[in-house]
Amino acid sequence: MSEKVICVDLDGTVFRHEYPKLGEIIPNSIEGIKLLQSKGYKITVFTMRSGRYLDEAVAVLHKYGIKPYGL
Repeated sequence: MSEKVICVDLDGTVFRHEYPKLGEIIPNSIEGIKLLQSKGYKITVFTMRSGRYLDEAVAVLHKYGIKPYGL
């Protein structure tokens, strides 16, 4: 059986696009990702963010119970 993996962009998908700042969370994005996780999907973050900008975004995801499978 194969793994179910979904790549999720951050800016403009999970957070409003305000790079390099982290924009506010787009309504229902967190809930949608958590629903996919509950169905066995592994979430991979697909972004151009790096360093502290990536760390900040991942920390917010963790705060909402989303633990990315990969970055």
